[in-house]
Amino acid sequence: MLKYRGAELDSPPDNEEIMKKDSAYVAKAALELYNGKEGTKYVFDEPFLCCCNLLHPLVILHANFTAREEENSDSSDMFFGEAVQYLGGGSQVLNCVKVDPLAKGGYRNGCVYCRKDIIHPPVEHCEYGSSAFDDQKKLQHKTVKPKPSNQED
Repeated sequence: MLKYRGAELDSPPDNEEIMKKDSAYVAKAALELYNGKEGTKYVFDEPFLCCCNLLHPLVILHANFTAREEENSDSSDMFFGEAVQYLGGGSQVLNCVKVDPLAKGGYRNGCVYCRKDIIHPPVEHCEYGSSAFDDQKKLQHKTVKPKPSNQED
């Protein structure tokens, strides 16, 4: 019996299952950040795509997902969420913005790490992923120390 994120599985999860779990994790946390900044009440709809990239000492997660406003449940908007998981423990949501589902500005928008079908906002809305953070020294300079995992928010 295998364990994945606390669940017991008969076989390893397939890539799509992992992608949906990671995307949902990033999406829910990112949407909470977005609602707090914008004063909105979006509710998570469904995960769409997620890409995880290891850049020691971080795992960078970029995700697309849909969400809808509580009072207008008929239409959904697409979002981009960005989070980091620290290899020593802890995680942090860095950003969440609405994106154009037709990707009029291009898909990667300067991100050098993600798969080509993740829709990104312009690079100024993306902490990690632009070529400006490609070298390790600059990346570590931007790194925020994680809270100890036993510390409450």
